[in-house]
Amino acid sequence: MLRTMKSILIALALFASLQIVSSANDNPPATADASPLARKLDSIIIPKIEFRDLPVSDALAFLRQQAKLHDSSTNKANEKGLNFVFKLSKEHSSTVVSLELENVSLRAALRYVCTQANLKFKVEPEAILVAHVQDPVF
Repeated sequence: MLRTMKSILIALALFASLQIVSSANDNPPATADASPLARKLDSIIIPKIEFRDLPVSDALAFLRQQAKLHDSSTNKANEKGLNFVFKLSKEHSSTVVSLELENVSLRAALRYVCTQANLKFKVEPEAILVAHVQDPVF
């Protein structure tokens, strides 16, 4: 009986982790006919990311800043980067993340941050929406 319960708990834990990963991966790379925002998400490459137990709100702010800095799609300063909408509670904003990445797309970096922090994101026409995986916003 105890062995069966352990097996069930392990299976549930694996299922939950797969659900988290699939939530973060619901944003595949943009295709050629994708929106300009989706194409930017894939074309902006961040040279280096090092987070050590950084609150996710700070990690997301860093990604937003890096998006502006490394957006080569335009020379107009007011068109660089992406718009983000963060729908996070105080509790979820303080979740910490740790990453060490080099030469990664903004989409991949956002996906890694979201996976670690139990968040999901959606590419909308004018902005990237980021929320907790259980938020029914999308």
